[in-house]
Amino acid sequence: MQKIGLEAVMLMANFNKGQKEYVSGTKEMEDKTTGLHSVLGKLGGGLETVAKIGAGAAIAGIAALTGVLYKSIQAASEAQKVEAQLDQVLKSTGGAAGMAKDEIMNLATALSQVTPFEDEVIIAAETMLLQFKNIGEEVFPQATEMALNLAQRLGIDASSAAKLLGKALEEPGEGLLRLKQAGVAFTDEQEAMITKMVEAGDAAGAQKYIMDQLEQSVGGAARAAGDTFAGKMEIMKNTMGNLQETIGAALLPALTSIATKLLEVFNNPQVQAAIQQFADWMAVNLPLAIDAVVKFIQDPLLPILSVIFKWLGDNLPGAVKVLGDIFGWLLKNVLTPVFNFIQDPLIPALGDIFSWLNDNIPKAIKALGEAFKWFKDNILTPVEKAFQGILDVIGWIVNKIAEVVTWLENVGNALPDWLIPGSPTPLELGLVGINKALKDMATLELPSMAFNTRLMQPVAAAQSKTTNTSYGGDTYYVTVQDRLAAAVLVATARSRQYNRLATSMGG
Repeated sequence: MQKIGLEAVMLMANFNKGQKEYVSGTKEMEDKTTGLHSVLGKLGGGLETVAKIGAGAAIAGIAALTGVLYKSIQAASEAQKVEAQLDQVLKSTGGAAGMAKDEIMNLATALSQVTPFEDEVIIAAETMLLQFKNIGEEVFPQATEMALNLAQRLGIDASSAAKLLGKALEEPGEGLLRLKQAGVAFTDEQEAMITKMVEAGDAAGAQKYIMDQLEQSVGGAARAAGDTFAGKMEIMKNTMGNLQETIGAALLPALTSIATKLLEVFNNPQVQAAIQQFADWMAVNLPLAIDAVVKFIQDPLLPILSVIFKWLGDNLPGAVKVLGDIFGWLLKNVLTPVFNFIQDPLIPALGDIFSWLNDNIPKAIKALGEAFKWFKDNILTPVEKAFQGILDVIGWIVNKIAEVVTWLENVGNALPDWLIPGSPTPLELGLVGINKALKDMATLELPSMAFNTRLMQPVAAAQSKTTNTSYGGDTYYVTVQDRLAAAVLVATARSRQYNRLATSMGG
């Protein structure tokens, strides 16, 4: 261990040496970046201050709340103890003083608002007075405040002052002697007067006389102390303490319930057995674990640490020096030129560029806008209008051509077939048709009919027997109604067929 400690000291010494070299190498960079560091430092300092204020406020708030709750519970606990003592005295004396608990506590609260004594202290003094059964309800309120006066004047605690006063009121002989020893002396005449009154059985009169004499010597001491600045501060402190007691009193029932439940849990035999079992296990295994840790520290941890410290002692200072040299080279050859270039000429050049752009870009944008407007008004708009005129003329011509084509189609559709070049005349058609029809009439059954072909429209409605007749591939469905009409129609159809056949053969 001593060897490792020595190596650690040597390592730290070497590290400090290397660190000095590193700091020396970085000092120049710090000088170069002082301005930037100052700005960032102010910003970082401001943010850090804000963060510290926020964090400090949060921590202070939590701490204050925790402190208030702790003090409130503590004050309520103390008040609970004092109140328990008061209950016990009232019970043991059977209420001999004739004072109810609420009256006693209200008296303590009232006196805590005009004297530097807090109510728990006053209740403790009242509890002490209640132990003297000869102090009745007529004297008790005055005796309580007188105990506070004695405590203030003699510089003792209120309970001790109450004990002195109670002894004097219950047993004037011994009690007056104790008061005298404490610093409050009665004259011989006063002591004689008190003794006679007690011997005559006028204990109440003796108590009143003692209280009157004490009033003349120490009366009002506690209230006078409460009228000073220090006294007012104590009264305010007492008021805050009462508020804390109120808060603590609200929390005590819940805490008492929790404590009761915990006691029940820990007093459970099974829980106690489990705790004992765990303690027994720890007694057996904890020493083993500690021994294992010690052995691990001794071997292999200490040898490994020794090797590590030795290696660090041999190599770390050199590494730090190398890093310092590298950083110094970078600072001299890279960072410093870069910072110098940024500082001058880059920043001035950028300033000039931005200034020129700021001055000229609005003008350039305005000039471009005006040029584009001229181009639009003088070139684009006239060209657009001329092109639109050309499109309108072309559209008009196309429309007129379409109208002529439509007219020609209508004229062609209106001409008879025989006006078309190469078509048979009506006379030729008639003769051919009649000739063919007369030839076929001998074998054709012609009932009454209405004629319908794919070449001609129906000529009459038909209701009769239908005969299917085919000529040269054309099929005619004929319903005979009039023989002559049928013959003419058939002749006409046959004539057209022959004409088409002759035309196709080049005849």
